[in-house]
Amino acid sequence: MLGAQHKQPRLGRGIRTLTSVEADYEHTVVGRPRKREWVSVEYSTRPHQRPSTTPPARSGRSGHAADRQAGQNRGMIGGMKGIAIRPARHDELAAVAELRWQWVRESGRSPGTTHDEFVYRFVTWAGRHVHSHRCLVAVRDGPVVGMAWLAILQRVPTPLAVERASGDVQCVYVMPAERASGLGGRLIRAVLELAHELGLERVTVHSSTRAVPAYSRHGFAASPRLLQAEPATSSR
Repeated sequence: MLGAQHKQPRLGRGIRTLTSVEADYEHTVVGRPRKREWVSVEYSTRPHQRPSTTPPARSGRSGHAADRQAGQNRGMIGGMKGIAIRPARHDELAAVAELRWQWVRESGRSPGTTHDEFVYRFVTWAGRHVHSHRCLVAVRDGPVVGMAWLAILQRVPTPLAVERASGDVQCVYVMPAERASGLGGRLIRAVLELAHELGLERVTVHSSTRAVPAYSRHGFAASPRLLQAEPATSSR
């Protein structure tokens, strides 16, 4: 398990849990500056309600056909058989760093450091932030094949609730061969369940446009109240 469990205050049984999500789309076009678009969405649920997890219809987008077919074939012969989702152990952090490295390489961007340097710094960072950043991993018969992080942010107390915290879902990633099997959805659900166990008031996430439907299937919906600004430009 990744570090000691850090207990957060629970919300009272009668308090509604509010969860929100930001969709932040970033893409890079060769020879052109990166464009950014974002939209905020939020969802609320009571403690004992479960969001829908109905699998979506898959599109036939080129470039991902092999990964999608591999996931579908795996689903036909067992799907989630051999898969476990749990807190990452310290000795698995290097494997988690490998997933993060692969994610950047898939995007077509060039890493700003060497592979070994990144893995070392990633593992060191994760060890320092064990209480504020919880890592969940998906393992298939041992090897790590997916990850999801929950960043915990302490909030300013109010007379109604002195102990408050919110969360941010970060780095939900599944290896290409494991995609289209529902594993990404299981990771999202596991993070939301962890957030509820910790009594977090709300959860946000910066999502690629492609992944927004996955979050929507877990109850997220558009909201005009969750706003975002880039400090470097908005402070001028």
